[in-house]
Amino acid sequence: MVGRTAVTCYEAEDVTWPLKVRDRHVSDIFNWNIELKVRAALAGEPSGAVLLGPITADPVGLSPTLEAIFTFNVDLPPGAYIYSIRREDTGENWQLAQGTLTVLDSGSV
Repeated sequence: MVGRTAVTCYEAEDVTWPLKVRDRHVSDIFNWNIELKVRAALAGEPSGAVLLGPITADPVGLSPTLEAIFTFNVDLPPGAYIYSIRREDTGENWQLAQGTLTVLDSGSV
């Protein structure tokens, strides 16, 4: 099952996104290659154009673990976007999470 979460942050913000895999068939994600990509969600943007990423997750703790984190800077202008988090190991492509990302103007704080 793919996780779906709406996320809001500010432009140029340094963020840390946690990821926890909850699947009874998975006991360890330590050696997985997990990537985050952000794509355009606005009219007039090329469909599927990756605007941010891929950003690779770092496992939390030692093996076995079911948690990882993404640490990155939101280098996007204010607007609406779509993110996806996928396992990208050879032969093991798997959508883990997806949702909307709303980037707010940092001047509005």
